[in-house]
Amino acid sequence: MHKELKLFAFLTAIEKWNQKLNLVSYKDLNELTIKHLQDSLSLLEIFHLEEGQRILDLGSGGGFPGIPLAIMSPEAEFILLDSIGKKMTALKKISQELDLKNVTTLVGRAETLGHDPEYRESFGLVVARAVAPLPILLEYAAPFVCINGLFVAYKSTNYQDELNAAENALNELKMVFEGPIEYELDDKMGSRALLIFKKEAALPNTYPRKAGIPKKKPL
Repeated sequence: MHKELKLFAFLTAIEKWNQKLNLVSYKDLNELTIKHLQDSLSLLEIFHLEEGQRILDLGSGGGFPGIPLAIMSPEAEFILLDSIGKKMTALKKISQELDLKNVTTLVGRAETLGHDPEYRESFGLVVARAVAPLPILLEYAAPFVCINGLFVAYKSTNYQDELNAAENALNELKMVFEGPIEYELDDKMGSRALLIFKKEAALPNTYPRKAGIPKKKPL
């Protein structure tokens, strides 16, 4: 199946599954296409995902941005992580229907899996979209990023307050803000930004803290 057809098939599957599960919020197909699909694929305007590269979609939820990126970059490997098993079951079935051999679903909490040697500091690129405020999100993401690897957070352009609040988290987690890439969605559906962070050194074993702590007591 051609990539564009697979993208359309993915949206159709999301519409079907959304009747059972609240995978993603949208009003109509146009909004789903622009606010979720187009936004997800914005990463490919600045990054070329290479053959064999492993990418973690943290808090994948409804499969955005992981599945659209996997469709358009079949040479790269994608792991979709979320703590809600029902959502991951849906995404696994959707991936199988679309014959996405480069997608693996993983159920678990970032605070736990961030200490697992199989995943800790093993990804050159981690992405997250609509997951948590930056001070919390950085503690979820940083443990998975390899040294000199990147974390990209999909945010609105009103990110400055979050970024200011994350200053201590960046220092603690050995992450450096590389800058924003701002862009406009079609049909005047809003401004968005990709916030790019680089990991400069290995993370202390104290991070991530136990499940629930990053959210209750952000760095």
